Amino acid sequence: MGNGGAGGCRVRKSLVSILEIGVACSAELPHERRNISNVVAELQSIKNELLGARGHRTITLVCHQKVSAELQSHGNRKLRLKTVSKMMMPRCGVPDKMNGNNAGFHLDYKFYDANPKRPPSKSTLTNGFLNGTPRQGVYAIRKSLQDWASVSHFTFKYTEDYANADLKFSFQKRYHKDNNPFDVPGGVYAHAWAPPIGAVHFDSAERWTLGKFPHSIDLYTISLHEIGHALGLQHSTVQAAVMYPYVGAGEVKNLQDDDIQGIRALYNL
Repeated sequence: MGNGGAGGCRVRKSLVSILEIGVACSAELPHERRNISNVVAELQSIKNELLGARGHRTITLVCHQKVSAELQSHGNRKLRLKTVSKMMMPRCGVPDKMNGNNAGFHLDYKFYDANPKRPPSKSTLTNGFLNGTPRQGVYAIRKSLQDWASVSHFTFKYTEDYANADLKFSFQKRYHKDNNPFDVPGGVYAHAWAPPIGAVHFDSAERWTLGKFPHSIDLYTISLHEIGHALGLQHSTVQAAVMYPYVGAGEVKNLQDDDIQGIRALYNL
């Protein structure tokens, strides 16, 4: 996201400006109306800048996707304030759309393109933690693994051989050599890779906690979500689901029917 923290500040300010445009549009004052294309043009400008800075997994791209979907659904109607507000929420760093073929905004769980998943013979997965993983992170991740095991055919076994583990968990700083740098705190909390990679990175700069506390992020909730990606689930549009891409500070979630149906459908359980 550019050099240092300046890029993050610019994105925040730009998005606040867009939110203000949404407020103006929703007011429906005859002499204050703004064309929705202006909003999209500004988003596109920010998107292009961030792509040039290799910040392609930030909330700005998600903003562009959501605005595009809104336009397709409502033509040239005004941008709804609640849509822009949703764009501003912190979220998972995994894109909603993979290779352009599975982009539906339907109320259901989703899979990645080509449905990458573990082979039937691989129901026991090893998991490892990079040195320096905080104790509360280990606890939250292990609890999340137990919960996924309880609704699927998987069993999870700890290994000290981090490099060769099926699932690799680590807390990383902003730039961490995977071409997907984290942004400013409160933006992207974590990101993960689908099978067979299975790597899960958490942003070490976030204010992590266990449980529901104001202005803090529940590690258990985020762990559940990212492990879902590592097992092959994409984002759901069911707001109550763990695999929903947005989560707010102080929010705690458990696996829901949509998540359970998704993992069972993916593996034909």
